[in-house]
Amino acid sequence: MQNYTAQSRKRRFTMASNSLRETVRKDGLRIITKKLPYTKRVRVAVEVGVGSAYDPSGYEGLAHFLEHMAFAGTKFQQSADINMAVSQYLLDFGAYTAELGITYFGEAVYTRFRELCEILFDVYLYPIFPGDKIEKEKEIIRNEIAKHKNNDRHNAHFALCNLLWRKNPHMRFSAGTPESVERINRDVLVGIFTERYVPSNTVIIGTGKIEHEALVEKVNETFALNSAKVSHNKWDDESGEPPAKKKIIIEKPGREIAVVNYGCKIPALNEREKNALFLLNCMFHFMLETEIRNKRGFAYSTESALFGNCQLGDYFLFLAEVLRPRINETADLIYDTVCNYPLQKKIFEIYKTSFDNFLLVSTESPQDWHELIADIIIEEGRDLSYLKSYLQRRRKILSKMTFEEVVELRRKIIRPEHLACAIIKPS
Repeated sequence: MQNYTAQSRKRRFTMASNSLRETVRKDGLRIITKKLPYTKRVRVAVEVGVGSAYDPSGYEGLAHFLEHMAFAGTKFQQSADINMAVSQYLLDFGAYTAELGITYFGEAVYTRFRELCEILFDVYLYPIFPGDKIEKEKEIIRNEIAKHKNNDRHNAHFALCNLLWRKNPHMRFSAGTPESVERINRDVLVGIFTERYVPSNTVIIGTGKIEHEALVEKVNETFALNSAKVSHNKWDDESGEPPAKKKIIIEKPGREIAVVNYGCKIPALNEREKNALFLLNCMFHFMLETEIRNKRGFAYSTESALFGNCQLGDYFLFLAEVLRPRINETADLIYDTVCNYPLQKKIFEIYKTSFDNFLLVSTESPQDWHELIADIIIEEGRDLSYLKSYLQRRRKILSKMTFEEVVELRRKIIRPEHLACAIIKPS
C-alpha cells in the first residue's frame, strides 16, 4: 500500500465531546469524519463535483444518467451481485444528483463498516457502463422525465425558473429531456467519468460510529493516487436582474386543479440574514395558509419554500393549488400577501422558538451530519473549520434576532419588479 497519509495534511476540530476530523491527501482527495459514539449506525458518502449544472449543451441529464449507470455493474460485480450484497449487509444505499455534484451513499450497522466501504467504493470507482444496460436505462429515465412532466407542480416550478433566469442552470431539469438523453452513449459516459471522477474532485464523508483512521486506511487501499485536476464553472446568479418575463400561463387538458406559482430571486446574504430568511419563509408559509386556505377556503395546499444554493443563487417560491374559478383571485392574493400584508411580531416569536427547537435536534443522526458537512464543504465551498461551534453560533444569532431585522429583510428581497408568476391551468 502506498503511503498516502504520511503526505497528507491533517486538521482536527472538536465539537462538544465528539471529534470532527479531516485528512487531505496530496492529490487533493478529502476524507472527513464526524464520530457519533451514541449510535450503532455508520454512514459513508462519496461526493463528486460533477452535477447537472455541468452538463454540456445538448447533453442535459448526463450527470444524472452517469449516477444511474453506476449501479448497472462494475469491473468486479454484476448488478445482481451488488443488489444481493446491499440487501445482506446495508441498511440504506443509493445516489442522487444535485446541480453541483453527485452523492453516492450507504449506511450500515457499524460492525459492517468494511462491507459498506467495499460495496460503495466499487460502485463509485469501477462502473463498466454495459451497452445493453445503457439502452434499458434510457427507457427508465424517459419514464422518470414523463412522470415529472405529468406533475403540474413540477411544470409550474420550472416554468417559473425560466421566467426568473436567462442562463443560470436553475432553468434546467437535472434528468434532461428525452432528446438529450437519447444522445448519450457509452463513449460520452466514459469521457465524463474519466474527466471528473478523480481524487481532486472527490470528497469522502464518514459519519456515525466511525474511526477516522479506519476510513482513511480503507480509502487509501482503494483509491489510487491521481494528480489530475478539474476546472469548475462559475455562474452569474442573476439576482440583481429582473425576470426575463413577468408571467406565463400554460394550459393543460384533463385537469381540474390549477397550480399558481409566484417567485423571486434572493440576493447574496450574510450569515445573520440567512437565519432571518428561514424565519421569513416560515412566516410567509403561515400567512399564505391563513389567507388562502383557512380564511377563504380557496385551496387545499399552499406553500412558501426556499430553493437553490449559494453558488447558483437562492430563490423563493410561493404556491397554491386551486380550482379554475379561483385562479385570478388566488394569484392576486398571493402577490398581495407576500408584498403588502404586514408581518406579525407574535408569529415571529413563535417561529423563532420553533427554529431554535429545530437546531437543537438537527444533527442527531449520521445522515444529518453527512448532509450538513456536504452543504458547508461542497455547496458553500467553506473550510471545515467553519463547522466549529456551528450550531452554537446559529443559536446565538437566533437568540438576538429581532422582528425588525426580518421586516427589513423582506423589504430587501420582496420587490414587485422582481416577482414572476407561472400558472398551470386546465384548458
